[in-house]
Amino acid sequence: MSSSRKKHKGKDKRKARVKRRQEGARQAMSRIVAPVKASMRNSRALNQRAVRAWDAGDYDAALKLFEQDQRKRPGQVEPLLDLGKSYGLRYDYPRAEQCLEKALKLSGANPACLGMVGEIYHSFSQFDRAEDYLCKALEAGGDSARASVELATICERLHRLDEAGAHIECALAAEPDHPKARLVQAKLARRSGDPTRAESFLRDLLAMPASDHHWEASYTLGAILDKEGDYDGAMEALVEGKQWHRGRAPTKLARAQAGNVLARNQRLMETITPDHFQRWNSAEVASSGEGRTIALLCGHARSGTTLIEQVLDSHEHLVSSDETQIMSDDVYMALARRSPTELSVPEMLDGLPDEQMADARERYFQLSEAFLREPIGTRILLDKNPELTLLIPVIARVFPEVRIIFALRDPRDVCLSCFMQALPMNSVSVSYLTLEETCRKYATVMKSWLALRPMLTCRWTETRYEDNVADLEVEARRLLEFLGLSWDDKVLKFYEHARQKHVRSPTYEAVTKPVYSGAVGRWRHYEKFFEPHLEVLAPFVREFGYEE
Repeated sequence: MSSSRKKHKGKDKRKARVKRRQEGARQAMSRIVAPVKASMRNSRALNQRAVRAWDAGDYDAALKLFEQDQRKRPGQVEPLLDLGKSYGLRYDYPRAEQCLEKALKLSGANPACLGMVGEIYHSFSQFDRAEDYLCKALEAGGDSARASVELATICERLHRLDEAGAHIECALAAEPDHPKARLVQAKLARRSGDPTRAESFLRDLLAMPASDHHWEASYTLGAILDKEGDYDGAMEALVEGKQWHRGRAPTKLARAQAGNVLARNQRLMETITPDHFQRWNSAEVASSGEGRTIALLCGHARSGTTLIEQVLDSHEHLVSSDETQIMSDDVYMALARRSPTELSVPEMLDGLPDEQMADARERYFQLSEAFLREPIGTRILLDKNPELTLLIPVIARVFPEVRIIFALRDPRDVCLSCFMQALPMNSVSVSYLTLEETCRKYATVMKSWLALRPMLTCRWTETRYEDNVADLEVEARRLLEFLGLSWDDKVLKFYEHARQKHVRSPTYEAVTKPVYSGAVGRWRHYEKFFEPHLEVLAPFVREFGYEE
């Protein structure tokens, strides 16, 4: 054999040995990586299942899945942040804090993690902690624009406008075209009494490439033009903002959720009878938490419920929980999940075992106290949430001692206000994308109230927004007497009380001011837009005494 052939053959052997070693290394790596990849796939699947359960309102199941995901990824930050946020949104603040602190420790107090923790605390309204971590993120060299905008948003919500302005200047110095910073800048200019400058900021923002903040900029512009008397321009801006939502996945999901809610309500109203309320009133309820009293403040959204809530919340013997989902998610949905699916809501409520009702009542009060971060004690708990109107039969069954305050307002003003309010897309706001849909949603809710009203065995009263505006003291005295409370002069200065607390309603700014009458009869500026839909509202205009 020639030397060249021997050399070639030796080279082939070396290649074969290298190839075998490489193949062996690949197989060894595969044995290591395959379980890791499988674990990652499993974690992703767990996380997705948790998110789906959360979106469906099954929070207990979602939390278990988030916990399982975190256990499978013990050294990772992301599952801890997800779990911490979930605990916080379910009012379990100590566990939320434990998860978030552990995430920070694992990250080495990374600036991005500090910022995320600040945003998470903001999501469940722990503003002091949110500000603390966002400031730490800035000090550690984090995303200056993002953290500064988040800080500005918190300060604006808490009416600290000068501080908010300083944060926005920092954000825009870091990123001059930051869309959310531009939006908050416009809001601050409007709140400081400079609508012209606010309008200029908004038009500049709307001329920029489309972002997730364009829809809110359009709504804010519409509100400014409305104040200036340019009603056609205001309507044009509002319609443009609503166009942004069309066809998007969150809108489709919200429509499906809204359809389910309305379908359940229709089935409920077809099957509920006065006999149900009579039976529930005479049945002995296994009550827990003796001494605690609940009142419900409902009605259609934008009927003045926030004003009434802040007036009553100023009384020392009453505390309000503002638009939580505890009654719907942790009473109604929790009970529904434990009942056969083929039962109607009245059948489900008829068949509730005493222990389940006692558990639901106790859980409701526990979560309400966790949300309030203080004991209720002997005070009346006022649950203010317009969307609970459709759950009155459930509430009357589980809390037969409840007293109901139902807010009324001119139906046309209600529908205009719903249409004009800048709300993130959800199963409620999806019904306000057109005036026609808004009016039909109003008709559905109020038709249910008119059907339920004569059936109720609990105490109830109605209060008109216009009466509160015309003479707040007279109406406040009447409502306090209805609730069994004595007069307290502090309720007339509710706006001072409102400045000291976090108001979750979109009208958080308005309720920090004394009562004003500018919103009464506001719909007339838009009468030509209402004309095709007035027939839908006419029965309620007559029923509630708003005919002229």
